[in-house]
Amino acid sequence: MAQAAAADPLPTVAADPLPTVAPDPAQAAAPDPLPTVAPGAGVAAPSFVDDAHVRWRLEARPARLSMRARRSFRLRIFATNEGETTVNPESGVGSYGLNGEPHLGLNLWFGNGTRVREWMALPPGRTVSDERSEIGADLFPAPGTYRITYTRGSQSALVRVVVTR
Repeated sequence: MAQAAAADPLPTVAADPLPTVAPDPAQAAAPDPLPTVAPGAGVAAPSFVDDAHVRWRLEARPARLSMRARRSFRLRIFATNEGETTVNPESGVGSYGLNGEPHLGLNLWFGNGTRVREWMALPPGRTVSDERSEIGADLFPAPGTYRITYTRGSQSALVRVVVTR
């Protein structure tokens, strides 16, 4: 089941009227450590390809939600084998972050649970995904713009989520 390259269904919010939520007030004035850039042009992008030819991508649904709707939030990670041989994507090699900081909850939520066989042996051209739902209340304590990342080495896949009042 090969997937054709498609436009990213989660557009980046260009001008946010809401403040960025930082872990503490001292960090609120710090520059954004994960700017949105074109794939291959910097550290964080909508997706990236690792050394094993696996493309990693995050998807947030919905990408804009109210404080009331946080329970409906779902986060999904996709791994697509763009190489010519079957590979082990080794999703546990990467780590998840929220607003530029490691996030223990995301790492535990995605690090545990049942996995389909493709997470250990992903054939060429195939995509495998994993999703966690009902985690919005734990991730988003207040209105703001949040950055969720999956990082492997120096590369990160990034999604932005806007939470309104």
